[in-house]
Amino acid sequence: MTKTRSRTSSSKKPVGSATISPLMIGIVVAAAVLIVGGLIALGNMNNQPSGNVDLSMFPTKGSPDASVTMVEYSDYG
Repeated sequence: MTKTRSRTSSSKKPVGSATISPLMIGIVVAAAVLIVGGLIALGNMNNQPSGNVDLSMFPTKGSPDASVTMVEYSDYG
């Protein structure tokens, strides 16, 4: 007499498989929105124009009437 076993489907998940829950997706999206919003708010905090710099004593290049002036400060010491 031989006993026969009936196969049952295992309900165990394979090792290493992870499911992404909707809650986890919501948390990641909310964190991204907060980070981007914070960076935008930090970028808009100082809306004051910069001060004028007298460039008459320094060598210059380009149009003196340019809308943007770059001043380079460097220390070669």
